[in-house]
Amino acid sequence: LGLRDILDAARDVRAEWTRADNYTAVRRNYDMIWVYGDQAVSDVAQEYGFPADIASRVRYTGYLNQHVRTASAPDEPLEQPVDGNTVVCMLGGGQDGLALAEAFARTPLAAPLTGLLVTGPLMSSPRRAELACAVADNPQMRMLEFISNPMAAMRAARCVVTMGGYNSVCDVLSIGARALVVPRVVPRTEQLIRAQRLSARGLLDMMRPEVVTPEALHQWVVTPAAPPRSTPVRMHTTPELHSLLAAALDAVPLRTLTRTNALSVRHAS
Repeated sequence: LGLRDILDAARDVRAEWTRADNYTAVRRNYDMIWVYGDQAVSDVAQEYGFPADIASRVRYTGYLNQHVRTASAPDEPLEQPVDGNTVVCMLGGGQDGLALAEAFARTPLAAPLTGLLVTGPLMSSPRRAELACAVADNPQMRMLEFISNPMAAMRAARCVVTMGGYNSVCDVLSIGARALVVPRVVPRTEQLIRAQRLSARGLLDMMRPEVVTPEALHQWVVTPAAPPRSTPVRMHTTPELHSLLAAALDAVPLRTLTRTNALSVRHAS
């Protein structure tokens, strides 16, 4: 069973898992629980009150290190030029980032600074059209629906503004970008908790969505970054997960998995 580093507020997760009888399902169906995060940031088993037998199945893998995967492949050409004067705003899929997008589209940036807003493929056409009008009124702003190589854009940019989803945060952590995270706070507080804890470790900056304005974003962009005083988090790569999977397969009783099938599954991973 794979779990994110943060699911929601601990009280809500405990109530939800009890109501859905998730513990019975885990006991019946899963030998291991992989938490894709750092135990020092979020001790899932302790915070969510896992019973002892289920807590014993938990393994913390660390956050996914995207840099190792992407560094081995040549960067594809970017759809729009990005350099050390570019502020990139990425909304993930884009279905719930409208408020941040509207504020960023109107952020005043003086040359040589420019902004690149990536709305995401799941934002509705009417919403994207509204943003296009705002961008057209801002001479230093550009907009794309989708970018095929976000890691390359983040590496080249001056700084990054993003939401607090797991994948977005892993991208930021992987390349050590200067980043401002504006988390979603409803219907779950997952993104807020993640951003608060990583901000407390000095790995990113956080701004609550209710205080985000074009002026607030501009102030963050032009304020010099503080000297690094970060507490690193554990990161992992996909080969490490393969090793963890191999160990799990070796532990499976022969009555449920033949050696031939185990090797096939391991190869497929």
